[in-house]
Parts: sequence; C-alpha cells; structure tokens
Amino acid sequence: MDIGANRYLIAVIPATLRSRVMGVIQTSTFGVRPVGAVLAGTLGAALGLRPTMWIGTVGAVLSVLWLLPSGLRYVRGLPAPASPAGAAAA
Repeated sequence: MDIGANRYLIAVIPATLRSRVMGVIQTSTFGVRPVGAVLAGTLGAALGLRPTMWIGTVGAVLSVLWLLPSGLRYVRGLPAPASPAGAAAA
C-alpha cells in the first residue's frame, strides 16, 4: 500500500478499528498471492509464457475498471480525522 492510501485510511477509520482493518487488507492481499502464483505457473505450463503474460496484462488492466464508477476519483482531499471512540463531542 502506498503512502496516500495509508493516509486516507488513517483519516477515515477510527483508531480502535485500524488494526483490524489493516489485518483484513493484508490477509486479503498477501493471501491471494500464492493462488496467483500457482495459477500463473499452471497457465505458463499449459499455454506458454507469452500467452500467459498477455492474460496477466489484460487482467491487470481490467482489474481497475471497478474504480471508474466509484466516487474515489472525485476525492481531492482528506476527510477530517475520525474521532476516538471514547472522546466526547464538543
């Protein structure tokens, strides 16, 4: 994760939930890597290196299409930091 994404998550997620959210993010990203490696090895053995690389390239390009209809591209600044759960509202 890059610095901008971490900064956004820190601003949006309350301090009491940050460790849980980061745990889920790391488990989902690091947990998928072995599956992708096995799939890529299987495709490479079955189809050859060049077709497997093209499949990976097309998959990488298509994987960001779900971001286009989201509101993420309109974010121009960070929201106010989330208040701690026990803090009294002023």
